[in-house]
Amino acid sequence: MEAVVKPGAAEWRAERLVKPDPGIAAEARAERSEDWDFDFDDELEDDLIFLLSCLEQLMSRLREPGSETPPPPTLQLIAEMVNRTVAMAENIVLAGAHAVSLPQFLQQAGHQYPLVRLLPVKGNRLGEETVSGVGQGQMGWLAGSRTSLRQVCQGLISTMESYFSLFETSFHSPQTRARWKETYRVFIVDLTHTLTGVRA
Repeated sequence: MEAVVKPGAAEWRAERLVKPDPGIAAEARAERSEDWDFDFDDELEDDLIFLLSCLEQLMSRLREPGSETPPPPTLQLIAEMVNRTVAMAENIVLAGAHAVSLPQFLQQAGHQYPLVRLLPVKGNRLGEETVSGVGQGQMGWLAGSRTSLRQVCQGLISTMESYFSLFETSFHSPQTRARWKETYRVFIVDLTHTLTGVRA
């Protein structure tokens, strides 16, 4: 027995192929978008955990006896942490180039730690004078003041925290966002405590 085809059924099927039902199409787009969001979150979280592991290795050097005297290595290590964090920010799709501007974040940190605004920045990184150590020339003003040096280090930690907060807003999933927030806050607390125990 031949199948009975209702009048207009073929035309209806053809139209469906050309013009999918808006509701079905929207649902499919939402599913693809949700999958992409989860993939993005997973990759971003992996990248940030790797970043933190690198920063923790640098932090561990602050606890070494050789980091206590002279003071400069403390600033060098924290400056290197900041530069690595900025590099990560530049590799993440964010609102725009201005969103990862190191001078902008240093200015924000400067409200509480004014001296951090005096650090040289070149190519959106802390300058070589900061990373290579405090000595003569532009950074010489830090060499004789532990109080000033400590304030600058605290300002750089605040700058890193601002970047971590920016990373937080990049996640799509509230759960992943909350997990990252908890993780980086633990790191910031550990780093702050470590700095307190170092004769900077």
